[in-house]
Amino acid sequence: MSIETTGLDAQVYSFNVTASKFLHLNRSITADILLAAIPVEIELVFTPTNPEWGEQVELSANVTDARNGNPIVPTIPDPEPVNLTIAGTTYVMVHLGGGIYNITVPTTGFVAGEYTISVRCTLLNHESRQRDFQIRIYKVAAKLSASLDPQIAVNGQMITVEADYRVLSDDTVISIGLVTYSWVGGTGTLTWNGTSQKYEGQFMVDNADVGNHQILIQASSSIYKSVTTPITIDVTEIGTSLSPYLGMSVLSAVSGDTTNVTVYLNNTALNLPVEGGTVSYSMPGATGFLTDIGGGYYSGDVPTGSLEIGESILTVSAAKAGFTPSSTEFTITIVRIPTTVQIVGEALKSAIYGENVTFTLRFRDTHNGVGITNATATYLFELTGGTLVEVGGSEYSLTMNTTWVAAGMLSHDISVTFQKSLYDYAYSVVKVVSLPIPTEVTGPSELELPVNDPFSQSFQFNDTLHNKLLDNASATAFWEFGTAPLTPLGGGIYRFGFAEANMTRLEIRDTPYRIRIQFSKANFSVEEITLLLTIREIRTEIRITTPPTATYVREVFYVGITFWDLDHDMAIPGAFNSTAGGLDYVLESAQDYGDGTYLFAFSPPQVDSYRLVITMGKQDYEEVSETLIIHAEFAPETQTMIRGFMWGGIILIFIAGLAAAYVRIWSVPKLLRILGRMVTLLRRGQVPAPADVRDRRTVLLDTMKEDLQPVGIAKTYEDVAPSTVEVEALDVERLLDELQSVIGLTEEDVAVLQHDLDRMRPSERAGFIGEVLRQERARRARELAEAEIEAEEPELVTETERKLTEEELEHLREELIKMGIEPSEADLMVEQAKTLTKAEIDALLDQIGGLKE
Repeated sequence: MSIETTGLDAQVYSFNVTASKFLHLNRSITADILLAAIPVEIELVFTPTNPEWGEQVELSANVTDARNGNPIVPTIPDPEPVNLTIAGTTYVMVHLGGGIYNITVPTTGFVAGEYTISVRCTLLNHESRQRDFQIRIYKVAAKLSASLDPQIAVNGQMITVEADYRVLSDDTVISIGLVTYSWVGGTGTLTWNGTSQKYEGQFMVDNADVGNHQILIQASSSIYKSVTTPITIDVTEIGTSLSPYLGMSVLSAVSGDTTNVTVYLNNTALNLPVEGGTVSYSMPGATGFLTDIGGGYYSGDVPTGSLEIGESILTVSAAKAGFTPSSTEFTITIVRIPTTVQIVGEALKSAIYGENVTFTLRFRDTHNGVGITNATATYLFELTGGTLVEVGGSEYSLTMNTTWVAAGMLSHDISVTFQKSLYDYAYSVVKVVSLPIPTEVTGPSELELPVNDPFSQSFQFNDTLHNKLLDNASATAFWEFGTAPLTPLGGGIYRFGFAEANMTRLEIRDTPYRIRIQFSKANFSVEEITLLLTIREIRTEIRITTPPTATYVREVFYVGITFWDLDHDMAIPGAFNSTAGGLDYVLESAQDYGDGTYLFAFSPPQVDSYRLVITMGKQDYEEVSETLIIHAEFAPETQTMIRGFMWGGIILIFIAGLAAAYVRIWSVPKLLRILGRMVTLLRRGQVPAPADVRDRRTVLLDTMKEDLQPVGIAKTYEDVAPSTVEVEALDVERLLDELQSVIGLTEEDVAVLQHDLDRMRPSERAGFIGEVLRQERARRARELAEAEIEAEEPELVTETERKLTEEELEHLREELIKMGIEPSEADLMVEQAKTLTKAEIDALLDQIGGLKE
C-alpha cells in the first residue's frame, strides 16, 4: 500500500487499517505520517541606522528558505505572513518581491532609547520563525530660557518662576518636558501652562541670607536633550511691627503677683509672623525678656510687686538680624483676688425617696492656689435656704433630705454662694435627684393556651426596697386591641384576662399576642412585664381501633379509628378526613358514629403495596395523619388464570418458530430459480433485468428477526450496518483508562507507562495498549474458566449448556431495559429465557448488541 502526500499540509496524519470477517474478531492498526514544515531564515536591514526621534525608519526583512536560500513569498491562504513588533506595537510588512518585506515606522510613537524589534514569519507549511534586532532612537537638541517675578524679594515671600523649553532647530515649544529649579533655598518642579505656552512654578524664600543668590533651572525629556540655565534673585531686609496679643494693651493683676504679657511680632512686608527674635520689657523698677512661643508670639510673666495699685505703663521692644526693630506699650491695672468653688465628689447625687444626701464644696483662691477659710456660705433650694457648715481645710458641707421634692428622674438645682472681704464672690450649683422606690412585677412572661380555653392571669406588684406588696397602684394592660385596666384582688395582686379585656375568644395565629402590663404609683418606680400569649390549635392524635388485615384485589377492607383531643382528653366528633395512597375509597361502606369514632372502607385496584395515609382534621383542631402499609394480592382463582395464560403464550411462541423454519426452507428454491434465469441471459450476451429481491440489509434483518422473535426482541432496518467493514479510531487515553481499570494500575504505574508510550511512534501506541488489554482479558477469562470447572460437580452440565440463575435472569432484565425495551416486554423475554441455555442467550444478545462484559 502507498500513500500520495502531494497537496497535504505539514502536520501528523493518522490512518487506520481494519480487517473483519463474519464470525471473526475485527482487528485494527493505526499508523502515523509526519510531514515536516520548511525551515525559515530572516535577515533585517533598517535605515537610518541611528535615527533621531521624529524621523521615519524604513525596515526591510529578507525571508528565505534556510535549506537553499530561496525567497519565501506569500501564498493565497497567508497573504501577509510577515509582521514586525516594536514596543508592543505590531506592523504588517508588505512584500516587495523576491522574499523582501518592507515597512516604514515613524519614531514619533516612541520615546528616545533602545528598543528590541521582533520580526516574525508565519506561513502555511513553513516553520514559524522569529528574529530579534536592536535599534536606538536618539534625543532631539533643545534650548532653555527662564525668568523670575519679582527679582528682589524678602524671606517668606512667594516667587514665580517661568521657563521656556524649545527645540533648537525650529524654535518649536516643548510641552512634555520635566523642568526643575534648585538653589540654596531648596528645589522644586515647574508645571506646563498651556495658555502661556511656558513652564511655571512658585516657591517661598525661606531663611535666605540678605544678598544675591543664583537659581539653576534644568529641563529634560524622554525625546529631547537636557539643558540648564541660571537666574539671579536679590534678598533684602524685612520691616516689622509689634502689637499686643488680641489687641489687649490693658492688663489686670493682683498687687504683688505677676501678670502675663503676650505680643505678636509681624513681618510687615509679607504680613507673616516673625520667629526667633529678641523681645524685652521695661517698667518702673523692673526689666526682662519675653519667650518665643512660636507663630510670631512672645510671652512672659511680668512681676507687679513694684507697681502701685492702679494703672502703670509697660514698654515692650523687639529686634532680629535682617529685620527692622519695633516696640509697643501696655497699661497694667491691679484687681481683686479671683476665687472659685470646687465641688468635692459628684455634683449630681441621687438617693431613693426618703434618704439624705450630703454635698461637700471647697472655696479656693484661684490666683494663689490656696483654700479660703472663714467665708460666708449660703444655699437656696426651691423655696427654702440656709447656711453651709465649715468642716475645715476650706471645705463646707450641705446635708438635705430627698423628701423635699417628689420622686422622679429629673434633677433639682441647689444654688450655693461664697463671699469674703478682698476676694471675688463665688457661685456654684449642685444637683439632687430623688429616685423612685424600686419595684418589680412578678408573673409569667410566656403562656400557651388552646383556642377557646378561658384566659385569666394574676400579677404581683412588689416594693423590693422594703420587700412588701403594694396596693392602690395603677395597673394597665397595653396590646393590639387597645388598653384595659387590671382588676385589683387585694394584697398587691392584680388580674388580667378575657373579662378585663371584654373578650371571649382569641384567634389562632403563628405569632403570639404581645401584652405589655404596666404598674405605677407615686414615688415608686414604674415597672412593666411583657406576656407573650400564644393561642394554638387543640392537640390531637389518631387512634386506630380496627387495624386492616391482608386483602385481595378489588375486595373491601375496613379501618376503624378514633380522633382524640389530647388537651381535654376526649374524642372529637364531626371531623373531616382525607386519604391518599392509590386505594379506592368506598364511601357507601364508611361510617361516622358521631362520638369521635369513624370507620373507613377501602379497595385496592391492583396487586401492589400501598402506603395509606389517613388525615383527620377539624376547625380549631390540629390536622394529623396516620400511615398504614397495605399489601394487596390476587385472589387464588385469579392466580390460577394467570398461569394458564402464560403457558398458552409459550405454545404460541413455539408455533411461530415452526412457521419461521418453514419459510426459510421453502424460500431457497425460488431464489435459485431467479439466479439461474439471470445466468442463462448472461450466456446469451443479454443483460438481465434486476431481480425483485431483498438487499443485504433486508436479508440480515429478516434473519435477525427470525432468531430474535422467540425472545420478543424487535430490530429495524437502521439497526443493520450498511457495510461489513467497521472503521474505528482507537483513543490512546481511553485505552489507558480501560487498562488501568482492568489491571488495577496506580497513578505512578500509569505515569511510567505514559513515559514509555511517548518514546514509541504515534501509530504504535494504540496497538500496543490494545494487545496488552487482549492478553490480560484472555488470561483472566482463562483463570475464571478454570475456577468454575474446579467448582462444578461431576454431574453438572458445561457452562454453555446450563440454564441461567435467578441473579443472571434479573441482570438480563436490567440490561434489556437499558437497551430501550419496555419493562413488560422485558419480563416476557426473561420468562422465555428460562427455557434456553446460556450459549443460546449469549448468541441472541450478541446479535442485538447487548450484555457486553
